[in-house]
Amino acid sequence: MVLNFAFQRCSNGVDLAGLEGHVFQIQVVDLGFKLTFERTQKCFAAAGHHRIPDLVISAASRDFWSLIQGREDPDTLFFNRKLLIEGDTELGLLAKNIIESISWPSLKY
Repeated sequence: MVLNFAFQRCSNGVDLAGLEGHVFQIQVVDLGFKLTFERTQKCFAAAGHHRIPDLVISAASRDFWSLIQGREDPDTLFFNRKLLIEGDTELGLLAKNIIESISWPSLKY
């Protein structure tokens, strides 16, 4: 899964233990795309469609792209209602902090 590669390469040793055992869903609303996954002790893995996500993060593709490129931060997108976070509030804050700590430019080549 691409998330495993991204976190291995870019996470700068971020502790992902707080994500273990939780199911997440990312929705790219303008593309009708949904990715449901879970964090196990060792990696991210696809979760079956029958699993109910603990946390859902939704945005348009351009807003996710702006986040990845570092042109926008999650708080700005959230308060401008371009990034929707639903579910476990504490888990959402933890995920947001982890996303902010990732060195996205490290994914290049």
